[in-house]
Amino acid sequence: MKKITVIGAGISGLATAYYFKKAFPNAEIKIFEANKTCGGKISTVKKDGFIFEEGPRGIRPSGKGRHFLQFAREIGLWEKLVPSNKEAKIRYIFLEGKLEKLPSNPIEAITSKTTSGTLKAILQDLTTSQKTSIKDETIYDFIERRLGSEIANKLIDPVISGVYAGNIKKLSANETIYFLTEPEKNFGGIIKGLIKQPKTKPEISENFGEIEKSALVTFEGGMQTLIDRLSKLLEDNLVLGSKLTKIQKNGEKFVLDFGESVYEADFVFSTLPSYELAKIVDKNEPVFLKLTELLGKIIYAPISVTSLGYENKVNKFKGFGYLVPHREKQKILGALWNDQIFNGFAPKGKSSFSVMLGGACDENFSNFSEKDFIEMAENDLQKHLSISENPGIKMTKIWVLGIPQYNVGHKEIVGEIQNLFENSNFVVSGNFVGGVSVIDCVRNAKNLVGFFEQKNKERF
Repeated sequence: MKKITVIGAGISGLATAYYFKKAFPNAEIKIFEANKTCGGKISTVKKDGFIFEEGPRGIRPSGKGRHFLQFAREIGLWEKLVPSNKEAKIRYIFLEGKLEKLPSNPIEAITSKTTSGTLKAILQDLTTSQKTSIKDETIYDFIERRLGSEIANKLIDPVISGVYAGNIKKLSANETIYFLTEPEKNFGGIIKGLIKQPKTKPEISENFGEIEKSALVTFEGGMQTLIDRLSKLLEDNLVLGSKLTKIQKNGEKFVLDFGESVYEADFVFSTLPSYELAKIVDKNEPVFLKLTELLGKIIYAPISVTSLGYENKVNKFKGFGYLVPHREKQKILGALWNDQIFNGFAPKGKSSFSVMLGGACDENFSNFSEKDFIEMAENDLQKHLSISENPGIKMTKIWVLGIPQYNVGHKEIVGEIQNLFENSNFVVSGNFVGGVSVIDCVRNAKNLVGFFEQKNKERF
Protein backbone atom coordinates (compact mmCIF):
# COMPACT_ATOMS: atom_id res chain seq x y z
CA MET A 1 0.00 0.00 0.00
CA LYS A 2 1.46 3.36 -1.07
CA LYS A 3 1.69 6.01 1.63
CA ILE A 4 0.72 9.58 0.68
CA THR A 5 1.47 12.22 3.29
CA VAL A 6 0.11 15.77 3.39
CA ILE A 7 1.80 18.15 5.81
CA GLY A 8 -0.41 20.93 7.15
CA ALA A 9 -4.17 20.94 7.69
CA GLY A 10 -5.07 24.40 6.45
CA ILE A 11 -7.47 24.63 3.54
CA SER A 12 -4.71 23.68 1.04
CA GLY A 13 -3.80 20.55 3.00
CA LEU A 14 -7.38 19.48 3.65
CA ALA A 15 -8.43 19.98 0.03
CA THR A 16 -5.34 18.14 -1.22
CA ALA A 17 -6.01 15.19 1.10
CA TYR A 18 -9.68 15.14 0.12
CA TYR A 19 -8.89 14.87 -3.58
CA PHE A 20 -6.21 12.23 -2.92
CA LYS A 21 -8.64 10.14 -0.90
CA LYS A 22 -11.11 10.35 -3.75
CA ALA A 23 -8.52 9.51 -6.45
CA PHE A 24 -6.61 6.78 -4.55
CA PRO A 25 -9.01 5.03 -2.15
CA ASN A 26 -6.55 2.18 -1.64
CA ALA A 27 -3.63 4.39 -0.60
CA GLU A 28 -2.73 5.15 3.01
CA ILE A 29 -3.27 8.90 3.30
CA LYS A 30 -2.17 10.84 6.36
CA ILE A 31 -2.44 14.54 7.13
CA PHE A 32 -0.06 15.70 9.83
CA GLU A 33 -0.85 18.95 11.62
CA ALA A 34 1.15 20.47 14.48
CA ASN A 35 -1.87 22.19 16.02
CA LYS A 36 -4.72 20.39 17.69
CA THR A 37 -7.22 21.98 15.31
CA CYS A 38 -7.44 22.33 11.53
CA GLY A 39 -8.01 25.36 9.37
CA GLY A 40 -4.80 27.36 9.23
CA LYS A 41 -5.75 30.99 8.65
CA ILE A 42 -9.47 30.12 8.50
CA SER A 43 -10.80 30.82 11.98
CA THR A 44 -14.34 31.75 13.03
CA VAL A 45 -15.14 33.15 16.48
CA LYS A 46 -18.70 33.21 17.86
CA LYS A 47 -19.52 35.46 20.77
CA ASP A 48 -22.82 36.76 22.18
CA GLY A 49 -24.67 36.11 18.93
CA PHE A 50 -21.96 37.66 16.75
CA ILE A 51 -19.94 35.71 14.17
CA PHE A 52 -16.47 37.09 13.48
CA GLU A 53 -13.93 35.85 10.95
CA GLU A 54 -10.26 36.15 11.88
CA GLY A 55 -9.14 35.16 8.40
CA PRO A 56 -10.91 34.63 5.05
CA ARG A 57 -14.57 35.58 5.34
CA GLY A 58 -16.08 34.36 2.11
CA ILE A 59 -15.71 33.35 -1.51
CA ARG A 60 -16.37 35.27 -4.71
CA PRO A 61 -18.58 32.73 -6.51
CA SER A 62 -18.19 33.91 -10.11
CA GLY A 63 -15.37 33.01 -12.50
CA LYS A 64 -12.79 30.85 -10.73
CA GLY A 65 -15.22 30.72 -7.80
CA ARG A 66 -17.11 28.01 -9.66
CA HIS A 67 -14.39 25.62 -8.60
CA PHE A 68 -15.29 26.34 -5.01
CA LEU A 69 -19.04 26.05 -5.59
CA GLN A 70 -18.44 22.67 -7.20
CA PHE A 71 -16.29 21.68 -4.23
CA ALA A 72 -18.96 22.79 -1.73
CA ARG A 73 -21.57 20.73 -3.57
CA GLU A 74 -19.26 17.72 -3.70
CA ILE A 75 -18.50 17.67 0.03
CA GLY A 76 -22.14 18.09 1.02
CA LEU A 77 -22.18 21.76 1.98
CA TRP A 78 -24.32 23.15 -0.82
CA GLU A 79 -27.33 23.61 1.45
CA LYS A 80 -25.15 25.44 3.98
CA LEU A 81 -24.02 28.13 1.53
CA VAL A 82 -25.12 31.66 2.43
CA PRO A 83 -25.16 34.35 -0.27
CA SER A 84 -24.29 37.92 0.66
CA ASN A 85 -26.98 40.57 0.92
CA LYS A 86 -27.53 43.06 -1.90
CA GLU A 87 -25.82 45.73 0.23
CA ALA A 88 -22.55 43.81 -0.18
CA LYS A 89 -22.22 45.16 -3.72
CA ILE A 90 -21.92 48.72 -2.38
CA ARG A 91 -18.28 49.62 -1.66
CA TYR A 92 -16.54 52.78 -0.46
CA ILE A 93 -13.10 54.37 -0.57
CA PHE A 94 -11.92 56.75 2.16
CA LEU A 95 -10.79 59.88 0.31
CA GLU A 96 -9.86 63.32 1.61
CA GLY A 97 -11.26 62.65 5.06
CA LYS A 98 -14.57 60.96 4.20
CA LEU A 99 -16.15 57.90 2.63
CA GLU A 100 -16.84 58.08 -1.09
CA LYS A 101 -19.07 55.48 -2.74
CA LEU A 102 -17.64 53.56 -5.66
CA PRO A 103 -19.93 54.08 -8.66
CA SER A 104 -22.44 51.41 -9.61
CA ASN A 105 -23.67 53.03 -12.85
CA PRO A 106 -22.32 55.40 -15.57
CA ILE A 107 -23.95 58.52 -14.08
CA GLU A 108 -22.31 57.91 -10.69
CA ALA A 109 -19.01 57.29 -12.48
CA ILE A 110 -19.14 60.80 -13.95
CA THR A 111 -19.65 62.52 -10.61
CA SER A 112 -17.79 60.26 -8.16
CA LYS A 113 -14.53 61.43 -6.61
CA THR A 114 -13.33 57.84 -6.69
CA THR A 115 -13.31 57.83 -10.51
CA SER A 116 -12.19 61.38 -11.16
CA GLY A 117 -9.34 61.28 -13.62
CA THR A 118 -10.66 58.13 -15.32
CA LEU A 119 -11.05 59.80 -18.72
CA LYS A 120 -7.48 61.02 -18.55
CA ALA A 121 -6.37 57.50 -17.58
CA ILE A 122 -8.24 55.95 -20.52
CA LEU A 123 -6.67 58.41 -22.96
CA GLN A 124 -3.22 57.68 -21.51
CA ASP A 125 -3.71 53.96 -21.98
CA LEU A 126 -4.95 54.37 -25.55
CA THR A 127 -2.00 56.57 -26.50
CA THR A 128 0.73 54.70 -24.62
CA SER A 129 2.76 52.26 -26.68
CA GLN A 130 3.37 48.75 -25.42
CA LYS A 131 6.73 48.09 -23.76
CA THR A 132 7.63 44.61 -24.94
CA SER A 133 11.05 44.69 -23.27
CA ILE A 134 9.60 44.54 -19.73
CA LYS A 135 9.60 41.00 -18.35
CA ASP A 136 7.86 41.92 -15.12
CA GLU A 137 7.22 45.11 -13.20
CA THR A 138 5.53 46.23 -10.03
CA ILE A 139 1.82 46.96 -9.91
CA TYR A 140 2.59 50.63 -9.36
CA ASP A 141 4.95 50.85 -12.34
CA PHE A 142 2.46 49.10 -14.63
CA ILE A 143 -0.57 51.16 -13.58
CA GLU A 144 1.39 54.43 -13.52
CA ARG A 145 2.69 53.70 -17.03
CA ARG A 146 -0.69 52.80 -18.50
CA LEU A 147 -3.25 54.72 -16.42
CA GLY A 148 -1.32 57.27 -14.36
CA SER A 149 -0.23 57.70 -10.77
CA GLU A 150 -3.63 59.04 -9.63
CA ILE A 151 -5.38 55.75 -10.43
CA ALA A 152 -2.49 53.78 -8.92
CA ASN A 153 -2.53 55.62 -5.60
CA LYS A 154 -6.25 56.27 -5.25
CA LEU A 155 -7.86 53.02 -6.46
CA ILE A 156 -5.38 50.25 -7.09
CA ASP A 157 -3.44 50.75 -3.85
CA PRO A 158 -6.40 50.21 -1.47
CA VAL A 159 -7.82 47.34 -3.52
CA ILE A 160 -4.50 45.48 -3.42
CA SER A 161 -4.26 46.18 0.32
CA GLY A 162 -7.65 44.53 0.69
CA VAL A 163 -6.45 41.34 -1.01
CA TYR A 164 -2.74 41.01 -0.25
CA ALA A 165 -2.15 43.64 2.46
CA GLY A 166 0.64 44.39 0.02
CA ASN A 167 2.86 47.16 -1.29
CA ILE A 168 2.02 48.01 -4.92
CA LYS A 169 5.58 49.24 -5.39
CA LYS A 170 6.85 45.69 -4.76
CA LEU A 171 4.09 43.29 -5.84
CA SER A 172 4.38 41.76 -9.30
CA ALA A 173 1.81 43.02 -11.79
CA ASN A 174 1.95 39.79 -13.81
CA GLU A 175 1.29 37.65 -10.76
CA THR A 176 -1.49 39.71 -9.17
CA ILE A 177 -3.32 41.81 -11.78
CA TYR A 178 -2.78 39.53 -14.78
CA PHE A 179 -6.32 40.39 -15.94
CA LEU A 180 -4.89 43.84 -16.78
CA THR A 181 -1.38 42.88 -17.91
CA GLU A 182 -2.55 40.15 -20.29
CA PRO A 183 -4.65 42.58 -22.42
CA GLU A 184 -1.54 44.73 -22.89
CA LYS A 185 0.59 41.74 -23.89
CA ASN A 186 -1.96 40.42 -26.34
CA PHE A 187 -3.49 43.62 -27.73
CA GLY A 188 -1.13 46.48 -26.87
CA GLY A 189 -3.16 48.11 -24.09
CA ILE A 190 -5.66 47.56 -21.29
CA ILE A 191 -8.66 49.20 -22.98
CA LYS A 192 -7.90 47.70 -26.40
CA GLY A 193 -7.52 44.29 -24.83
CA LEU A 194 -10.71 44.47 -22.79
CA ILE A 195 -12.59 45.38 -25.99
CA LYS A 196 -10.90 42.96 -28.39
CA GLN A 197 -10.11 39.89 -26.35
CA PRO A 198 -12.53 37.01 -26.99
CA LYS A 199 -14.70 35.75 -24.19
CA THR A 200 -12.98 32.80 -22.59
CA LYS A 201 -14.80 29.58 -21.93
CA PRO A 202 -15.29 29.04 -18.17
CA GLU A 203 -13.17 26.31 -16.61
CA ILE A 204 -16.29 24.93 -14.94
CA SER A 205 -19.37 24.87 -17.18
CA GLU A 206 -21.72 23.61 -14.46
CA ASN A 207 -24.69 25.88 -13.72
CA PHE A 208 -24.90 27.01 -10.10
CA GLY A 209 -27.92 29.29 -10.42
CA GLU A 210 -28.57 32.57 -8.63
CA ILE A 211 -25.87 32.12 -6.01
CA GLU A 212 -23.23 32.89 -8.64
CA LYS A 213 -24.57 36.43 -8.85
CA SER A 214 -23.77 37.15 -5.20
CA ALA A 215 -20.85 39.40 -4.38
CA LEU A 216 -19.70 36.85 -1.80
CA VAL A 217 -20.77 33.54 -0.28
CA THR A 218 -19.99 31.87 3.01
CA PHE A 219 -21.55 29.11 5.10
CA GLU A 220 -24.05 29.01 7.92
CA GLY A 221 -21.94 29.56 11.00
CA GLY A 222 -19.06 31.06 9.02
CA MET A 223 -16.03 29.66 7.22
CA GLN A 224 -15.33 27.31 10.12
CA THR A 225 -18.21 25.19 8.79
CA LEU A 226 -16.05 24.34 5.77
CA ILE A 227 -13.16 23.24 7.97
CA ASP A 228 -15.42 21.21 10.26
CA ARG A 229 -16.92 19.38 7.28
CA LEU A 230 -13.55 18.52 5.76
CA SER A 231 -12.25 17.44 9.17
CA LYS A 232 -15.19 15.08 9.49
CA LEU A 233 -14.67 13.63 5.99
CA LEU A 234 -10.96 13.14 6.72
CA GLU A 235 -11.15 12.15 10.38
CA ASP A 236 -9.55 8.75 9.69
CA ASN A 237 -6.65 10.44 7.91
CA LEU A 238 -5.97 13.35 10.26
CA VAL A 239 -3.19 13.23 12.82
CA LEU A 240 -3.48 16.41 14.89
CA GLY A 241 -1.04 17.71 17.49
CA SER A 242 1.84 16.09 15.60
CA LYS A 243 4.73 18.53 15.44
CA LEU A 244 7.11 17.51 12.69
CA THR A 245 10.74 18.19 13.59
CA LYS A 246 12.56 16.91 10.51
CA ILE A 247 11.99 15.52 7.02
CA GLN A 248 14.78 13.28 5.71
CA LYS A 249 15.27 11.40 2.46
CA ASN A 250 15.66 7.64 2.57
CA GLY A 251 16.28 6.56 -0.98
CA GLU A 252 13.06 7.21 -2.88
CA LYS A 253 11.10 7.53 0.35
CA PHE A 254 10.91 10.16 3.09
CA VAL A 255 11.20 9.79 6.85
CA LEU A 256 9.09 12.17 8.93
CA ASP A 257 10.53 12.60 12.40
CA PHE A 258 8.15 13.66 15.18
CA GLY A 259 10.66 13.35 18.00
CA GLU A 260 9.17 10.37 19.80
CA SER A 261 8.12 8.60 16.60
CA VAL A 262 8.86 8.45 12.88
CA TYR A 263 6.72 7.79 9.80
CA GLU A 264 7.99 6.72 6.39
CA ALA A 265 6.08 7.94 3.35
CA ASP A 266 6.27 7.23 -0.37
CA PHE A 267 5.00 10.68 -1.33
CA VAL A 268 5.11 13.93 0.65
CA PHE A 269 3.03 17.01 -0.17
CA SER A 270 3.86 20.05 1.93
CA THR A 271 1.24 22.77 2.26
CA LEU A 272 3.07 24.51 5.10
CA PRO A 273 3.97 28.21 4.98
CA SER A 274 7.45 28.63 3.51
CA TYR A 275 8.99 29.65 6.83
CA GLU A 276 7.66 26.54 8.59
CA LEU A 277 8.82 24.15 5.87
CA ALA A 278 12.30 25.71 5.93
CA LYS A 279 12.67 24.78 9.61
CA ILE A 280 12.13 21.05 9.21
CA VAL A 281 13.80 19.84 6.00
CA ASP A 282 17.13 18.06 6.43
CA LYS A 283 19.83 20.65 5.65
CA ASN A 284 22.40 17.86 5.16
CA GLU A 285 20.58 16.94 1.97
CA PRO A 286 21.76 19.25 -0.89
CA VAL A 287 18.32 19.53 -2.48
CA PHE A 288 16.75 20.51 0.86
CA LEU A 289 19.55 22.96 1.59
CA LYS A 290 18.82 24.71 -1.71
CA LEU A 291 15.09 24.58 -0.93
CA THR A 292 15.73 26.31 2.40
CA GLU A 293 17.62 29.09 0.63
CA LEU A 294 14.75 29.65 -1.80
CA LEU A 295 12.07 29.48 0.89
CA GLY A 296 13.89 32.21 2.80
CA LYS A 297 13.19 34.60 -0.08
CA ILE A 298 9.41 34.33 0.31
CA ILE A 299 8.03 37.43 2.03
CA TYR A 300 4.89 37.57 4.20
CA ALA A 301 2.92 40.68 5.13
CA PRO A 302 1.75 41.08 8.73
CA ILE A 303 -1.89 41.87 9.39
CA SER A 304 -4.23 42.16 12.33
CA VAL A 305 -7.98 41.60 12.12
CA THR A 306 -9.82 43.49 14.85
CA SER A 307 -13.42 42.51 15.59
CA LEU A 308 -15.81 45.05 17.12
CA GLY A 309 -19.41 44.43 18.15
CA TYR A 310 -21.83 47.24 19.07
CA GLU A 311 -25.09 46.94 21.00
CA ASN A 312 -26.90 49.28 18.59
CA LYS A 313 -26.96 50.12 14.90
CA VAL A 314 -24.19 52.69 14.79
CA ASN A 315 -23.40 52.73 11.07
CA LYS A 316 -25.33 55.22 8.92
CA PHE A 317 -23.78 53.83 5.72
CA LYS A 318 -25.11 50.86 3.74
CA GLY A 319 -22.72 48.47 2.08
CA PHE A 320 -19.86 45.98 2.28
CA GLY A 321 -17.32 48.31 3.85
CA TYR A 322 -14.50 50.59 2.79
CA LEU A 323 -10.80 50.64 1.94
CA VAL A 324 -8.24 53.31 2.76
CA PRO A 325 -5.45 54.36 0.36
CA HIS A 326 -2.05 54.67 2.02
CA ARG A 327 -1.82 58.28 0.92
CA GLU A 328 -4.65 59.14 3.33
CA LYS A 329 -2.24 58.33 6.19
CA GLN A 330 -4.81 56.59 8.40
CA LYS A 331 -4.06 53.79 10.85
CA ILE A 332 -6.36 51.20 9.28
CA LEU A 333 -6.34 49.55 5.84
CA GLY A 334 -10.11 49.26 5.79
CA ALA A 335 -13.20 47.94 7.55
CA LEU A 336 -15.97 45.47 6.73
CA TRP A 337 -19.53 45.84 7.91
CA ASN A 338 -20.29 42.24 8.86
CA ASP A 339 -23.91 42.72 9.89
CA GLN A 340 -24.72 44.06 6.41
CA ILE A 341 -22.80 41.46 4.39
CA PHE A 342 -24.37 38.23 5.64
CA ASN A 343 -27.61 37.59 7.51
CA GLY A 344 -27.12 36.04 10.92
CA PHE A 345 -23.62 37.38 11.56
CA ALA A 346 -24.85 39.85 14.17
CA PRO A 347 -27.91 39.95 16.43
CA LYS A 348 -30.79 42.02 15.06
CA GLY A 349 -30.37 45.73 15.72
CA LYS A 350 -26.63 45.49 16.40
CA SER A 351 -23.54 46.45 14.39
CA SER A 352 -20.48 44.33 13.67
CA PHE A 353 -17.16 45.35 12.12
CA SER A 354 -13.92 43.70 11.07
CA VAL A 355 -11.05 46.18 10.82
CA MET A 356 -7.75 45.42 9.06
CA LEU A 357 -4.48 47.00 10.15
CA GLY A 358 -0.83 46.48 9.25
CA GLY A 359 0.23 45.21 5.86
CA ALA A 360 3.49 45.22 3.95
CA CYS A 361 3.82 49.01 4.15
CA ASP A 362 3.60 49.11 7.95
CA GLU A 363 7.17 49.19 9.26
CA ASN A 364 6.02 49.57 12.90
CA PHE A 365 3.68 46.56 13.05
CA SER A 366 5.82 44.60 15.51
CA ASN A 367 5.78 47.51 17.97
CA PHE A 368 2.02 47.28 18.54
CA SER A 369 0.13 45.10 21.03
CA GLU A 370 -3.39 43.66 20.80
CA LYS A 371 -4.58 46.61 22.88
CA ASP A 372 -2.94 49.04 20.44
CA PHE A 373 -4.61 47.47 17.40
CA ILE A 374 -8.03 47.54 19.08
CA GLU A 375 -7.55 51.16 20.08
CA MET A 376 -6.48 52.22 16.57
CA ALA A 377 -9.37 50.34 14.97
CA GLU A 378 -11.91 51.80 17.38
CA ASN A 379 -10.59 55.36 17.00
CA ASP A 380 -10.53 55.31 13.20
CA LEU A 381 -14.04 53.84 13.01
CA GLN A 382 -15.33 56.54 15.35
CA LYS A 383 -13.70 59.20 13.18
CA HIS A 384 -14.62 57.77 9.76
CA LEU A 385 -18.19 56.71 10.54
CA SER A 386 -19.04 59.29 13.23
CA ILE A 387 -19.62 56.61 15.87
CA SER A 388 -19.98 57.83 19.46
CA GLU A 389 -20.85 54.51 21.13
CA ASN A 390 -18.16 52.21 22.53
CA PRO A 391 -18.14 48.58 21.36
CA GLY A 392 -19.26 45.92 23.80
CA ILE A 393 -17.09 43.31 22.09
CA LYS A 394 -13.52 44.02 21.04
CA MET A 395 -10.81 41.53 20.18
CA THR A 396 -8.05 41.16 17.64
CA LYS A 397 -6.18 38.39 15.88
CA ILE A 398 -2.58 39.19 14.97
CA TRP A 399 -1.02 37.38 12.03
CA VAL A 400 2.66 38.35 12.23
CA LEU A 401 3.35 36.32 9.09
CA GLY A 402 -0.01 36.70 7.44
CA ILE A 403 -0.20 36.82 3.65
CA PRO A 404 2.52 35.67 1.21
CA GLN A 405 3.62 38.48 -1.07
CA TYR A 406 3.83 37.81 -4.80
CA ASN A 407 6.52 40.44 -5.28
CA VAL A 408 8.54 40.90 -8.46
CA GLY A 409 10.72 37.80 -8.72
CA HIS A 410 8.31 35.56 -6.77
CA LYS A 411 7.39 33.51 -9.85
CA GLU A 412 11.05 32.72 -10.51
CA ILE A 413 11.56 31.61 -6.89
CA VAL A 414 8.57 29.26 -7.05
CA GLY A 415 9.75 27.98 -10.44
CA GLU A 416 13.15 27.11 -8.98
CA ILE A 417 11.49 25.30 -6.07
CA GLN A 418 9.35 23.24 -8.41
CA ASN A 419 12.32 22.44 -10.63
CA LEU A 420 14.20 21.08 -7.62
CA PHE A 421 11.59 18.34 -7.22
CA GLU A 422 10.46 17.89 -10.82
CA ASN A 423 11.06 14.13 -10.81
CA SER A 424 10.74 13.65 -7.08
CA ASN A 425 8.07 12.28 -4.76
CA PHE A 426 8.28 15.50 -2.74
CA VAL A 427 5.94 18.36 -3.71
CA VAL A 428 5.82 21.92 -2.35
CA SER A 429 2.35 23.47 -2.46
CA GLY A 430 0.26 25.93 -0.45
CA ASN A 431 -0.86 29.52 -0.79
CA PHE A 432 2.60 30.91 -1.53
CA VAL A 433 2.74 28.75 -4.66
CA GLY A 434 -0.54 29.06 -6.53
CA GLY A 435 -2.50 32.02 -5.14
CA VAL A 436 -3.54 33.34 -1.76
CA SER A 437 -7.33 32.97 -1.91
CA VAL A 438 -9.36 30.01 -0.64
CA ILE A 439 -10.54 29.50 -4.22
CA ASP A 440 -6.93 29.28 -5.43
CA CYS A 441 -6.05 26.80 -2.69
CA VAL A 442 -8.96 24.47 -3.55
CA ARG A 443 -8.47 24.78 -7.29
CA ASN A 444 -4.73 24.15 -7.07
CA ALA A 445 -5.26 21.14 -4.81
CA LYS A 446 -7.65 19.65 -7.35
CA ASN A 447 -5.29 20.30 -10.27
CA LEU A 448 -2.28 19.00 -8.35
CA VAL A 449 -3.97 15.70 -7.52
CA GLY A 450 -5.32 15.42 -11.07
CA PHE A 451 -1.83 15.83 -12.53
CA PHE A 452 -0.39 13.38 -10.01
CA GLU A 453 -3.11 10.84 -10.82
CA GLN A 454 -2.36 10.97 -14.55
CA LYS A 455 1.36 10.52 -13.93
CA ASN A 456 1.24 7.84 -11.22
CA LYS A 457 -1.97 5.86 -11.53
CA GLU A 458 -0.18 2.72 -12.66
CA ARG A 459 1.94 2.78 -9.49
CA PHE A 460 -1.09 2.34 -7.21
